[in-house]
Amino acid sequence: MKREMTVRLPVASKTKNPPAWAVGDQTSHHVWYYENDLGETWVAKSEGDRLLISGFDLGWEEFALSVEQAKAEKERLGLLVAASELAAVHPKLAQILVESATIRSLSTQNCPLGKVVLDLGEQLWVLSVINAALPRMEVRRDN
Repeated sequence: MKREMTVRLPVASKTKNPPAWAVGDQTSHHVWYYENDLGETWVAKSEGDRLLISGFDLGWEEFALSVEQAKAEKERLGLLVAASELAAVHPKLAQILVESATIRSLSTQNCPLGKVVLDLGEQLWVLSVINAALPRMEVRRDN
């Protein structure tokens, strides 16, 4: 059974369009799509041992994460999501988690998404994409 999905991706400006890998036939790739409540669109694609991520509100700037970067982002985003959950019941612990995530992104080049402001929904989406893509990326890297 062939599955198809068509997605219309907005154009960020007259000069910037979604990345070429995000449009066209995607039936032979793992592609993830997200749109937040403001209509900001995100796409991701697993390509070999890399994970490509791009977003409308970034002017479709592309990020290509290696396996090591995906693992670092998974850890950093996990801290931020946990901090968001803890904020109401234990604000001091939540602040420590946010500081840990910030230090993580500043102290290493392994968190290229650390410079991007993501709301909770976007953090959860990126985290779920990394969780889904990482096993495939590791297999492809090791082969």
